[in-house]
Amino acid sequence: MITLLRGIVCSTVLCGICAAQPAPPPGGDAALPGGETRPPQEQRDRDHHEARGGPQGDRPDGAPGRPGPSGRQGPPRLGPIEQMRNYLDLVERYARLANDPNATAVAAVITTTDILRPRGNQAIIDKLEKMLTESKSPVVTRTIRLQLADFYRQSNQADKAMEHLDALVAEASK
Repeated sequence: MITLLRGIVCSTVLCGICAAQPAPPPGGDAALPGGETRPPQEQRDRDHHEARGGPQGDRPDGAPGRPGPSGRQGPPRLGPIEQMRNYLDLVERYARLANDPNATAVAAVITTTDILRPRGNQAIIDKLEKMLTESKSPVVTRTIRLQLADFYRQSNQADKAMEHLDALVAEASK
């Protein structure tokens, strides 16, 4: 009985000591021995990633991830519920996109440029010019003109880029 009572008293005293200590600063930045302080977590992360050659992360898009077998960061692993939620969100977005013909056509224009990108700017320009002659929707025509202006600019054909930009301004002035 006395042993049980001593255990309860010791546990209570230990819990009281732990609870009486001040909490560490936000972000887990505790003081180091000698009164020095660590830089904030964000700064440590930034320094770590800059030392590895990237501004934010090791992935091309700068997103955080978990270390893989080679020690490099990989995409974060999602649980099955999060994967299902992401899939359902994707399905919902596609359904909304498919209900709007103009939005679907705009997505098709952008996807076309992405698909043709490995073939070079001229292949994209040729396809967009063809799509421009076939387009009947003002929304799609404007999207194509914006894309054409951008790809002409990238191809150092500023005059043709300006033709499409001028056409957009003239259409808006009507």
